[in-house]
Amino acid sequence: MKSAKRVLAVLLSIAMLSMMLLSVTGCKPAESDPGTADPGTSDPGTTDPGTADPGAEQKKLKIVFTITHQNNEFTVGMGEEFLAEGARRGHDVSLVNANLDSALQVSQMETAVTQGADAIAVFSVNVSSLGAGLQAAKNAGVPVFTIHSGVDDESLRVAHIGSNLVEGGKMKTEQMIRDLQEKYPDATDIEIGSMLGGIGAQTQIDITEGECQALGYTYSATPKYPIATSADERIKIVVQDTGSWQGPAAADLAEVWLDSYPGIKAINCNNDGMALGIWPILQAKNRTDVLLYGHDGTPTTLQAIKDGKMAGTAKVDIEGMIKALYDSIEANAAGENVESVQYILPDLVTPENVDEYLK
Repeated sequence: MKSAKRVLAVLLSIAMLSMMLLSVTGCKPAESDPGTADPGTSDPGTTDPGTADPGAEQKKLKIVFTITHQNNEFTVGMGEEFLAEGARRGHDVSLVNANLDSALQVSQMETAVTQGADAIAVFSVNVSSLGAGLQAAKNAGVPVFTIHSGVDDESLRVAHIGSNLVEGGKMKTEQMIRDLQEKYPDATDIEIGSMLGGIGAQTQIDITEGECQALGYTYSATPKYPIATSADERIKIVVQDTGSWQGPAAADLAEVWLDSYPGIKAINCNNDGMALGIWPILQAKNRTDVLLYGHDGTPTTLQAIKDGKMAGTAKVDIEGMIKALYDSIEANAAGENVESVQYILPDLVTPENVDEYLK
């Protein structure tokens, strides 16, 4: 009997010891160990191991970018940077060309929704003509982000990422004024032409607003020429029209302008593509005295400034905008707050500093 009691006591002791050990090790679920995790559960290319949660994985997003057109170096460069940055981040990205057609751009947005896009990026053809596409995206819960050229109804998009186009238009026009004053100090009249982009595009509106601020006049869709400017009473806009962002269209207009207004001393363009298109016309007419100004800062433009073909431009930071676009899309997908408007300042490029940007 005593032997049986001793056996029972030993068994009880073992049971108590087991319970004590269990209380020390705990019963909570095991946490993942980054040192032993299955390497197939995370993508090392989408997280920073120094800062990211070791168990987190960057969600692969399907993102569609509908871009206003692919007719010049600037928009082609932006499209290429969008695709390259998306690939670097491991997303499923696609670029569609609206070809300056608002109805087509709406259709592209609606198609992106039906195809299950996680986000839509829009470089708008026109600020006020995309309502149906924006509403379709909002109804489906697909976030829209505008870049470079926005939309008038800000409630239908999450964020706008762009260059400060008003400041860009202002800074390069102020440079034009300084150049004209230096080149023609004794002139009583200094005639200039104003080459606009696509009428109604946010980019056209903003760049032109900056030009107006610098020259000191109020833009009108039905101007009476010559347009007086208050920055310098001698400087007058004798002609203004739209080259629709395209070099050939701008070249055709410039040829007519130079015949009709032979006294023109500068042509101020809403983008580089139009300015570059005008240069051969000036060369053919032996009018190298006419100063050309653009807006974008494409590689070809920088070389043109270096070669003396153009007098200046406002350089837009395409890479910075695209990175900010993806950062915003990813943050929104993660449930984080995203700043509604994000502007990146452009740089003024002239013959004096162009080498800094050609490196």
